[in-house]
Amino acid sequence: MSTPPQPPQDPQNWAGQQPPPGGYQAPPMPPAPAPKRNWFARHKILTGLIALVVIVGGISAANGGSKKSGDDTAASPPTADAPAGSGAPTTATTSKAASPTATKKAKPGIGTAVRDGKFQFTVTKVVTGKTSVGSEYLEQKAQGSYTLIYVTVKNIGDESQTFSDSDQTVSDASGKSYDADSTADLSIEGNDVFFQNINPGNSVSGVLAFDMPVGVKATSITLHDSMFSGGVTAQLH
Repeated sequence: MSTPPQPPQDPQNWAGQQPPPGGYQAPPMPPAPAPKRNWFARHKILTGLIALVVIVGGISAANGGSKKSGDDTAASPPTADAPAGSGAPTTATTSKAASPTATKKAKPGIGTAVRDGKFQFTVTKVVTGKTSVGSEYLEQKAQGSYTLIYVTVKNIGDESQTFSDSDQTVSDASGKSYDADSTADLSIEGNDVFFQNINPGNSVSGVLAFDMPVGVKATSITLHDSMFSGGVTAQLH
């Protein structure tokens, strides 16, 4: 009778025995488990539904933001005609238009007293289109035509001051400047503003003649108490 085969023994327990021919053979390893797929891979339909919900929600949020922006534009403040107490904010344009400081100050003109230094000036009349001035023996003819400015000069200072016609100028609409014609001023009989020394409190009246091109009108006059003063301007129209 044959002896049944015995299972291999641990090499550590062989105690001097020889291992079986071919050496010890380890038992085969069990197969590795298959990797598990993630949740989204295992639930493709549900994943698709979630993605669709996210996309629809994003589109709705974007449309809601655009609508809100349009509502804000539509709710812009009303015009300045909105009644008081309606709660509508007033515009800066309305406030500026209602402000009295926005009104321009009227410029001085004929009949208005203006001051420069020690003198106060009042233009009383303007005559244009004169081809000559002066008496028969002192007649002075214009190169173009004379513009005559009638003026009263008063000394408002504390000392005497000499008024000189050569310090006075007029300007036309284009900004060109014209000097007084001293020879014409001298030829006008009784003209006290040719070259006069005026004491404090006194005043003189006379005519300033300006030789200007025919058809050109003086629009303003600049008056000085001396050649070094800043001058003051009065309108002539």
